[in-house]
Parts: sequence; C-alpha cells; structure tokens
Amino acid sequence: MKLRNILFAAAAAVLAAACSGKPSETTSVNVKFAGQVPASLTVRTGDAENEVPVADGAATFEVPTDPTVVTYVICGDLGAFSFIPDGAVLTVDANVADDGSFAAEVNTDKGPKSVQGKYAAYGKWLDGFYERYSDAIEAIDSLEVSDEEKEKIAQESSEKLMAEYKDFLVKSLDGNGDNYMAADIIRKLYGSVSDEELEGIVGKLSDAMKENAFIKNVCDNLEKRRATREGAKFTDFTVEQSYEYVNDAGDTVKVELPTVSLSDYVGNGKYVLVDFWASWCGPCKREIPNLKQLYDKYHGDRFDIVSVAISDEPQSSVDTAKAYGVTWNQIVNTTREPGDLYGIEFIPHIILIGPDGTILKRPLSGEELINEVSKYLD
Repeated sequence: MKLRNILFAAAAAVLAAACSGKPSETTSVNVKFAGQVPASLTVRTGDAENEVPVADGAATFEVPTDPTVVTYVICGDLGAFSFIPDGAVLTVDANVADDGSFAAEVNTDKGPKSVQGKYAAYGKWLDGFYERYSDAIEAIDSLEVSDEEKEKIAQESSEKLMAEYKDFLVKSLDGNGDNYMAADIIRKLYGSVSDEELEGIVGKLSDAMKENAFIKNVCDNLEKRRATREGAKFTDFTVEQSYEYVNDAGDTVKVELPTVSLSDYVGNGKYVLVDFWASWCGPCKREIPNLKQLYDKYHGDRFDIVSVAISDEPQSSVDTAKAYGVTWNQIVNTTREPGDLYGIEFIPHIILIGPDGTILKRPLSGEELINEVSKYLD
C-alpha cells in the first residue's frame, strides 16, 4: 500500500511537471492559405527578419519565445497578421475575401486565457470597434441635417465611443503587465492620459516588460518631461543654423545664419512662448493664427515668441513661416534633439516660460493658449 502511494505521488508529480513546466523556448507557427497564396512570408520580430517559403499553400516556421514582443508576418502583397510568441503552437488560417480584404485567424493550442489567446480576443474587439466607429461616422454623414448639427452629433458620438475605447484599453491592462499587449495598449492610450496616469501604468509592468524597446522609450520621455515639468527651469540647447539647399533651378544655395541657444531668448526678463513645430505638421500650422494673435497683442518688453522647427528641412521651415506671416524669432536646422530634451513626442508642443526661465505651463494650444498668456499679461 505504501509503495502504491509512492508510485501514485510520483506519477502525479510527473503529470504536474508536464502541465505546468517551463514554456517552450520556441513558438511554432503553421500557416495555411485559402485561395491566393504568396510566394513567401516575411517574419519580423524587432530587428530580426526572415523569409519563409510557402509551398502547397502552407508555411511552417518557429520564432524564439518572448511574450514581451510581437511578431509580424507579412504575406507578400496580400496582407499581414501578428502574434505574441508565448511558446504555443499556433495555427493560422489566412485568405483573401471576395472584397479583396485579407484576414488571418490565429488559433493557439494554449487556449483563450493564454497570452496569445487574450491578444487574439483583444484584436478582435478592436477590429469590431473600428468598424463601429466608421459606421457611426458614415451614418452621421448621411443625415439630412445642417452641417452644424452634423458636427454636434459627430462630436457627441465620438466622445461616447472614445470613452468606451479608453475604458476597454485600461481594463485590458489587468493581467497583461508582463506581455506585449501592455505596450500596444500604452501606445493607443498615448495622448489621452496624463503623465501621472502613465507613470502609474508603467509602474505596474513586469521588469521584463520594462525592457521592451517601446516601454524604455516611454520611460525615457517621462523622465525628460519630469525634468522639464511645470515649475522647473528650462533646459538649454544650442543650434548651428547655417545650412545648404538646392533651389528650383538646381543650384546649391548656402544660407549663413548665427548659432543660437534657447537661452538667447528665454530667462531674460520676458514671458516667452516656445513653439515646437514643423512645416509638414498640419496642426502646427493651424496653431499659428493663435500665436500671431498673441504676438500682435503682447509683443514688447514683457512678451515674446520663439518657434523651434524640429525634424524639418530648414528651408521648408523658413518658407512656411514666411507664407504664414510669422514675424517672431525662429530657430531652424535642428535635429530631434531639442524636442527630445523636453520629452516631446507630438507637435505642436507649446511651452510658456516665465521671465526667470521657469516653465509655467505645458503643453498649450487653442483657447487655453490664449487664456494662459492673457492671465499673466493682462
């Protein structure tokens, strides 16, 4: 009897090890195509990329297991799909529908509660949401009401849908702080959460997930924004502005401009708006009338503006500024460095700096921009 119990316990231990042992070091993928078939697949995980041949409408490959990243599979010109390599065996059924759209259903042998299982359900919800959003906009466009009424209905509908979208993303973070879904969710939440909320979200991620390249970049930018937060002193930078460009006649033109620093304009006794922008940025150009209004009203001993063109062709910055009637100070021929110093990820990004160089408010736009400057200067 004692021997039987020992054997039973040993068997149970073996079974438990088989069920809950370490994840496989590789994730196996079997792809089957219905209808159109690409000659090969491009499998991309981070910087690693491999070509996989397709034979008899099928392809099989493996990638290293790492749930903190995502693998993209490009199926020639047909389309693409993605998965999280969590150590499962995946079966993918891919086809092109009659309307020309590409679809790929990724099934996992680990079930719906696995990392890939949850990622598939997450993607399915998002696809449905995007379709509902598109249908809602189309329905509003077809309404026989005034443009003003359409705009009002569209605004209300958009706010309701986006609230649902944000709520879904936030809830989807639960239980996924250790895999790539967290990175995708944070990417989608960007712009709709404060830095404080973002810091709280990042703080809940696993150590391995914090090593994800995107998350590391998020943390780096958070740190830079923390160093240049409201109440902190501005961070200086210097730009060599001289540059060359080829004109319409094909001639190379040299433009000699002085080397300047941000400190040439701020921290010298004036309130200064620092406008990070680019000539290719539509929202940046739409903000120029607001800046012009403030410049025309307040420019003088107490107020000034300096626009900093980042990641832009210097002549394009100069030409666009001139076309829009910009007469205030410009800094051109920069790289991304000035924006990176302030943790800026989206432009326009306008910062109000006080007479002593203290950052008073960031970012500013629209009516808030007008009101904030007026608060100090009226």
